[in-house]
Amino acid sequence: MKKYKVACKVLKVPGGVVQLADSQVKTRADCLTDLGRNRYEVMKPVEFKKGDVLGLAESTHKYASNALELIDGDAKTKTKAPPVDIDHSCDGSAESKQS
Repeated sequence: MKKYKVACKVLKVPGGVVQLADSQVKTRADCLTDLGRNRYEVMKPVEFKKGDVLGLAESTHKYASNALELIDGDAKTKTKAPPVDIDHSCDGSAESKQS
């Protein structure tokens, strides 16, 4: 699981596995299933705001690759996640891109 920083206004994660801090879970608890070790399965779509840091499984980050910056290890090197189809709204609109 890699750590990413949200780079858009609002990131919507419709499903998959995320790694969150305890403070991030409190407001989203009804949408998540605890998998242990701060990992959660997203059962209902959850939103994150610009600047939030979260861990995403490889199968999950495909929903938001254009809206995330990879935080790599201790150096905190930022790179964009690889381009793939996304299902989120970076500009606040309700657009959805799916293949």
